Amino acid sequence: MFDGEPGETTAHFTFAAKPFKAQAAANGVLSLGLDPVGEFSLYLQRKPVGTFDDPASFAKGECIATFRRISLVVGTTVSDTIAGTTAVLFGTNVFSARLIASAPFDFGGRRHDFAHYLGAGITQFGTSAATQIEPTPVGYKRVLPFTGSAIALGRAG
Repeated sequence: MFDGEPGETTAHFTFAAKPFKAQAAANGVLSLGLDPVGEFSLYLQRKPVGTFDDPASFAKGECIATFRRISLVVGTTVSDTIAGTTAVLFGTNVFSARLIASAPFDFGGRRHDFAHYLGAGITQFGTSAATQIEPTPVGYKRVLPFTGSAIALGRAG
């Protein structure tokens, strides 16, 4: 999975979404981000080049799978006000996405294909950090580090 110590600069598998603008709604300390339907892809970087200093670098390499979010995604951000200062604590989201393209690839001495592993697509669970990456990379308004996990939706048909 990594070419050396685990980190973004050594990851063989990277993720990139097509840019989108979320709408916002707030209710007290809960803020909602409403992400539109859109696409994201997974890439195989045989020679890892990803860096948070250049988010577009995560879209380099072989595109091995593309997904489309199947509906509006609601992300929730939790904040708190202490001594008059509001601090964002963390954000979460859950969404499903259909696998719309998959390309077989060789890695680790085996042949792989996400269409075989995931079937129709995924449901993803994510948690984002409260603090954005500074300085904000050129071309981006805000970048937040996050982690996620996913489960397969099952076989199509």
